[in-house]
Amino acid sequence: MPPIAGMMEIINQLPQILFFSQIIFYVFFILFFGSLATRFYRAYIHPILKFLLGIGIGFLCLISAVPLSGFFQSFSTGILKLMQIDLFIGGLVSSIVFGIGLFFVTYRREDIERLKGVIKKLENRINTAKKFEGKGINKFTIIGIVIIIAFVAYLLLNFQGLPDTNEDLYSMLGMSPDDLKNISNLLEQGEVGGIQMPPGCEIEGEYIKCPLSELQVT
Repeated sequence: MPPIAGMMEIINQLPQILFFSQIIFYVFFILFFGSLATRFYRAYIHPILKFLLGIGIGFLCLISAVPLSGFFQSFSTGILKLMQIDLFIGGLVSSIVFGIGLFFVTYRREDIERLKGVIKKLENRINTAKKFEGKGINKFTIIGIVIIIAFVAYLLLNFQGLPDTNEDLYSMLGMSPDDLKNISNLLEQGEVGGIQMPPGCEIEGEYIKCPLSELQVT
């Protein structure tokens, strides 16, 4: 694929790439800060309910991080803005505030009947474990170990290194790192008029106007 065609393909796909990247960021944001806030929860709660509560609190952290990010304008410039560091810091502050609120709401407040049910289940597990205590390794343990070792061995034998995102990007662009460097040099030298332009190309102000059929990188 010619370099220019590859670059145009990347540009055409850029909105979709940014859209899905934003979704991934928001999902991570909600799960991370929701989990952080629910760590302050003092009363007993079923793990599934705690996870759902974390999602709800995480979503509130995301909403509240938007106005809070205005207090961190120094982190909203250049690459930091692209990484949304100001929003991340706002989420951190909001999760701490929600966490402190959850701590005081649930401090010394327990559902006695639910705790009795949990204790009863734990007692049953202890009684079951006592039946196998001192009997050594059972057949289920051996089966589990064999499965894990076999799977790890398969992965190691077929491991070919971690994916190289840069290599995939250059492949989509249809160029090598040297080609990209040449394009950068072409643009930099063209801006000061110190380069022989290809036929049909001309410099207009700060821009190089050139038909795509004439622009080649060697």
